[in-house]
Amino acid sequence: MVEAFLLLMGMWFMIAVAIGLRRQSAAPVDGAASWMAAAYAEPHELVQVNATSFPEADLEYYDRARRELELEGLRWLGDLEDLSLSRLSPETRTFMRVFADGMIRGAVYHVRPRGMVVLLQTVLRIPRELRVIELVTEIRGQFLSTSNTHNLERLELPPEVVSERLPASTPLAKVVARHGERIAEHLRAHPEQIPETFENMAEVLASVARGNEALGRFWRDRSGGQGRARGERPRPDQSEGAVED
Repeated sequence: MVEAFLLLMGMWFMIAVAIGLRRQSAAPVDGAASWMAAAYAEPHELVQVNATSFPEADLEYYDRARRELELEGLRWLGDLEDLSLSRLSPETRTFMRVFADGMIRGAVYHVRPRGMVVLLQTVLRIPRELRVIELVTEIRGQFLSTSNTHNLERLELPPEVVSERLPASTPLAKVVARHGERIAEHLRAHPEQIPETFENMAEVLASVARGNEALGRFWRDRSGGQGRARGERPRPDQSEGAVED
């Protein structure tokens, strides 16, 4: 749930620009940076939800994903909605089914846009529906992310996120296997580094918050410090009222 959030935010930013909710700047990257910085200026509000509250969701996909991931050793911890993202774009509201297995935290989700968004998907080259799995391992502030989002990326990832994107058609078991290979590769290269472990939802949410903090810092830097998080002090080269020589 690092790249997953960024994927959705990028899609929602493009939609917002297209329908005139956000005025694009001269440089698209600058416009995205300021919007993303504002979106991550405060911690995201994540709450546990009941899947039946999402009539547009493909619940068969969620249940199938749960069965397949449990066969791979991941435990289902619960279903979460990011209310911060839902407020930005209620037309693409969804929930994430959250899993964990020691060094791995993961989420699957389905997005089926509604309303005006559907009319824009062909123009914006956004798939009609997204069925996403993302697995994350956190190691010393770095996030190894493996997902099935190849060719779906909309915005740049921060350097803390080391992502590998597989084709959307990749079976869930192969995504899990590839993520395990990446963990092993990283630990062979850095045996002194110990990954975070995830045994419950609180530990998963703490890691998600750290990932969101990395996203916020990245986009605030890209936007020139706009949208600074509450309580965050400016860096020495970005002090309030600083004037360049």
